[in-house]
Amino acid sequence: MIVLLTGASGGIGQILTDFLLNKGYTVAAQVHKGSLPKRERLHVFSANLDNAGEREQLVKDIQRSVGNPEVFIHNAGVNINAMSWKYSLEDWNRVMEVNVNAAFHISSLLIPAMREKKFGRIVYVSSVVAFQGVVGTAPYAASKAALLGLMRAQSAELAGKNITVNAVAPGYLNAGMIHQVPEELQLQIQQKIPMGYFGNPEEMAAFIGFLLLDDARYITGQTLHFNGGLFG
Repeated sequence: MIVLLTGASGGIGQILTDFLLNKGYTVAAQVHKGSLPKRERLHVFSANLDNAGEREQLVKDIQRSVGNPEVFIHNAGVNINAMSWKYSLEDWNRVMEVNVNAAFHISSLLIPAMREKKFGRIVYVSSVVAFQGVVGTAPYAASKAALLGLMRAQSAELAGKNITVNAVAPGYLNAGMIHQVPEELQLQIQQKIPMGYFGNPEEMAAFIGFLLLDDARYITGQTLHFNGGLFG
């Protein structure tokens, strides 16, 4: 089975890539900056997701050289921390392009082949900040909340074709963006998590992996939380 994974070169993206390869999937990995070590069944494609033309070319390149992905995991995400009134419209638009528009655009390019095959799995990686107000995250929070509306509409549209669409909303994980946060603030965040520690990204990868299985074919239109009790 072919998986198109966006944001594959980030901290969480690399862990997802490793998990999928270890489970036997063929991975078409989108990267913008960074790279991935060469591995069997791994195909790396460079594309800037805030550019519609590059998104279209990405899908064409994957379809031509690897095949039609049966699975789409939109893991890519960008954030620029600032108070909402200090955000430039340019920065706001870039966050929306990568986090939301890319999810819509790429999925719309993949869905026709999924419908024809009568099988597909789409997973959007949202965030706990879509549910809790966090200072300095207005565009990021708005974009991650928008993914949930997209997910619910698509799940209703595609259920009859054996295509599931779900979202995973992680809390704070011990990988990726959390390492940009000052250590003192990290400790404050941990104290707010009922389980008292940051999530294991390998466990989140397995959580997402379950949604790809036949055993999960009756799960669609859902937001699944992975946050140690922080919200839910």
